[in-house]
Amino acid sequence: RLVKLEGEGFFRVAKDGEHPFVVECEGMEVECLGTAFNMRSYADEASVSVVLLEGKVAVHANRSTLYMEPDSRVVFDKHTMSLHKQKVRSEDYTCWLKNEIRYNGETLEQIAAELKRNFHVNVIITSDALKQEQYTGYLGRCSLKNILDLISITSNVTYSFEQDTTVYIYARK
Repeated sequence: RLVKLEGEGFFRVAKDGEHPFVVECEGMEVECLGTAFNMRSYADEASVSVVLLEGKVAVHANRSTLYMEPDSRVVFDKHTMSLHKQKVRSEDYTCWLKNEIRYNGETLEQIAAELKRNFHVNVIITSDALKQEQYTGYLGRCSLKNILDLISITSNVTYSFEQDTTVYIYARK
C-alpha cells in the first residue's frame, strides 16, 4: 500500500503486517503498521513533517531512519536532507481537521503562505523584518478577516485588501 503526498494529510491506518502502508513525499518515506499520523509536504516549504498521534512509524530519508512514538514530530529538511525528531502536542498539528487554527511560533511568512493556500488570496508582506515575526495562539474557527484582525491587534502590523484577492501586510506607523 503506497501513497504519494503533496500537501497535508491525516492517515488512520489499520494494522496489516503483510501489507505495510507507506507514504512517500519529496525524498522522505513514512512506513507504518496500525497508526494515526499527520503529514505535511508542500513544494514551496523547506521541510516535510510527520506528527504521530498513536501507534508507531518509521521515517526513512537519505539512508537514515527514525522511529517515532506518539506525540513526537519528525522534520525532514529538504536542503540538508536531514531528519530531526522532537516531542510535541499532536493536537497542535491536527486542529486543521476541525477547521481550527493554532499557531505555535510560526513566522508571519509561514502564516501568509497558509492564508494563501486556505483562503485563495495573495498575501504580500511589505517588510523582510515583519516576515520573521513569530506568532503563538489558538484562534479556533476563523475567517481570513478575523485572523488578520487578531494578528493586527496583537502586534505592530496592520493590513489592507486590494480587490478581495490581495492582502498587504505592513508595519503600523
